[in-house]
Amino acid sequence: MKPKKYILILIYFLFTSLLNAQEQDKIELIQKGNLLYKDSAYDEAAKLYQRSLNIDGGYFKAAFNLADALYKQGLYNESSNLFNQIKSNKLNNKELSSVYHNLGNSKFMENKFEDAIAAYKESLRINPNDNETRYNLALSKKMLKDQKDQKEQKEQEKQDQKDQKEQKEQKEQKEQKEQEKQDQKDQKNQKDQKDQKDQKDQKEQKEQKEQREQREQKEQKSLQQKNNEKILDAINEEEKETLKKLKKVKNKKNKKDW
Repeated sequence: MKPKKYILILIYFLFTSLLNAQEQDKIELIQKGNLLYKDSAYDEAAKLYQRSLNIDGGYFKAAFNLADALYKQGLYNESSNLFNQIKSNKLNNKELSSVYHNLGNSKFMENKFEDAIAAYKESLRINPNDNETRYNLALSKKMLKDQKDQKEQKEQEKQDQKDQKEQKEQKEQKEQKEQEKQDQKDQKNQKDQKDQKDQKDQKEQKEQKEQREQREQKEQKSLQQKNNEKILDAINEEEKETLKKLKKVKNKKNKKDW
């Protein structure tokens, strides 16, 4: 019985020693990480905090400091995710207030001001006397308002551009219709002018033809008249000759009677 008892005691002491060594290791890793953090070596500090967290997954200081180191590296999304995980653990009010405060800072840097406001409010609910959190809350509200104003301004500018584009298109369509209408009017005027010119040309041609026909008729009439006069003259001459002949015949008869 005694050997078994000694073995159990030995195992107990070995297990306790191992736990103590791990506890010491995780604390030493945090301490070394804090020195690197103070020297702004955030990436190296994060690695030590992660090693400490690997030893004890529920070690608040390791998780909190790791999230802080990620924040300092500009890894705001990763930092926010880790702070969200930490706040689900069993924490005292001071720890929980600090987690919400830093979560608000990470959300603020992500420009997620509504989430930041919610986190700061939770922090102040736990610790109403934290003036830094109160200031950050007021700043987040202002930034949220500015963000909404900028969004509304951009939407208004976008709407204005859309309206200007529509107005321009409507103006161009109107001008195009007016131009088409003017073109049709010009074409009609040109057609009317052409028709008037054609009518005028036809009238002039007709008048010229009538004048020519009248002239030809007049010439023909004059020629006919001259021909008639010639015929009449010829008839008169013939009558004169006939009278002369008759007179001669008559004279001859008178001579015989004697």
